[in-house]
Amino acid sequence: MSTILTVVFYAGFYLLLTGTSSLCEGITAGAIGVVAAAWERAVRRRTQRRFSWPAGASTLLRRIPRVLAQGTAHATGVLLRVAFGEQVRGIPLHVEFHSGRKENPRDRSRRAAVLLAASLAPDAFVVRLDHGREALLHNIVGRQERSRDPKWLV
Repeated sequence: MSTILTVVFYAGFYLLLTGTSSLCEGITAGAIGVVAAAWERAVRRRTQRRFSWPAGASTLLRRIPRVLAQGTAHATGVLLRVAFGEQVRGIPLHVEFHSGRKENPRDRSRRAAVLLAASLAPDAFVVRLDHGREALLHNIVGRQERSRDPKWLV
């Protein structure tokens, strides 16, 4: 990515997170964009390892918007039914989850990413992530789907 696009990306991301637009926020966004782009460039120049996407990641990334839109529409329908007085009950899901070693930094970061990703899902959230072999999720739409990969929840 070119340096200008990197600055624009970081500035736009800052404005998205602030949720406001004014001259002061625009100037701050520009400054943050320049600093973040310079920092990224410095880190990239000094790193020993290069970033690369794992095989099959592009296929997964293309599926995410469709699956997220479907899940959001389904969860919205359930919440609208509840708003109009229909009794809808969520279900607890006990999902197999290999959390890895407690002290391993790679396993700790994977657990954090899984917890965040599963909690951002439109129809479920993580109640408990044990350091054993199971995680407890609450699914508001009542589907009993199970993960096929014990390293990921959904």
